[in-house]
Amino acid sequence: MSSLICTFWGVGQGLFSSGKIKRDNNNFIWVYDCGTSSAKKFISNAIQAMKQDYPEEYIDLMMISHFDRDHINGIDELLRNYKVRYWLLPYYPLWKRLLVAHLSGINQENELFSFYLDPVNYLKKKYGDSLKECTFLLLPEIENKYEKITSPTSEINNDNLWFKEIKKDFKQDESYSNAQHIKLLDPYYSLLCNDVEFVPYNVPLNTLNLSGNILQNIQPKIDTIIKNSNNAKAMIQNLTKLYDSTFGKRNRNKISLFVYVNELNSFGFSSAEYYQIQPPYTVVFNQITCKKWGRFKNAILYTGDGYLSNPTEWANLQKVLGNDRISNIFALQVMHHGASSNWYSGLASQIKPTVSIFSADNTNCRYKHPHAQVVKDFLPYSPFLVNKLATLKLK
Repeated sequence: MSSLICTFWGVGQGLFSSGKIKRDNNNFIWVYDCGTSSAKKFISNAIQAMKQDYPEEYIDLMMISHFDRDHINGIDELLRNYKVRYWLLPYYPLWKRLLVAHLSGINQENELFSFYLDPVNYLKKKYGDSLKECTFLLLPEIENKYEKITSPTSEINNDNLWFKEIKKDFKQDESYSNAQHIKLLDPYYSLLCNDVEFVPYNVPLNTLNLSGNILQNIQPKIDTIIKNSNNAKAMIQNLTKLYDSTFGKRNRNKISLFVYVNELNSFGFSSAEYYQIQPPYTVVFNQITCKKWGRFKNAILYTGDGYLSNPTEWANLQKVLGNDRISNIFALQVMHHGASSNWYSGLASQIKPTVSIFSADNTNCRYKHPHAQVVKDFLPYSPFLVNKLATLKLK
């Protein structure tokens, strides 16, 4: 059996996944997103079930793909049950964060706007004492240099989480520069703990549906505003006016942190356990051994609400992960609950995961996730629906 365990919890229209690296002395726990737009009881039940499976005191690595409510509104309760050592967050400079907020329809009256102003301070204010001992790992975007992310050498592999830090150059986030609990990561190196590699990928903002050279064309104006504004308030107002005149009020963009998790020295997962609640509230358990699928693989690819909506976006991901990592994907968390806008026809046959995981509420009449054409594309790759009534455990 693999020493790597991963669970996709049934929370309805949202995403909550946890994993464990089993070690001789103590275990290493990670979480990727924790939220739902379905009833809060689903996330509460999942957290309590996680506490049964993961009785440890700490989450060692808390990864947040982005800050939509259906990906984060369970964090309050999660932090009542666990402490966190490291937070891994996507990082963009302030002017880009404000652009993303604008394109997402988030204005200064929205409570979430304060996150875009200062992500670390937002989390510290929101979660208070729970974050006193933690370290924030901020991952900058890859700047149009799509090279394979490097794995650390085996000599540094131990029980601690290894990561490569680069010189802090926060510019518009000066308060981060001297903060010991904030680390700016090198986006071309993965993180490593006990032969388990975490490969995060922060998509460059200029690839996210910004047509033509529009971002490049307004860059001089942005630079002028940043340089000439006397204070943050004036800068925000001036940037907002520029974004209004350039982009209008369109909701066009999502940022989402991709994370590839791989056990380097393992034969792969041995089974997938699918738990379904069926009337009258009985749990139906179905265990599928991995011999059914033939070739053993041992990696998970989290995508959050990310986009692989055209061959270029897929090619960029291939370049940064490398073909060896791509060919080792056992479980794919299908983008944005299986939304067709985040996918293109034929993508499934490019990734070729062993299992495809759709985390969605299929009874939600508003979103109607997962979309039928996406499910059809992934039919040859063992799709599993993780919803209000189903949870998937990989061992």
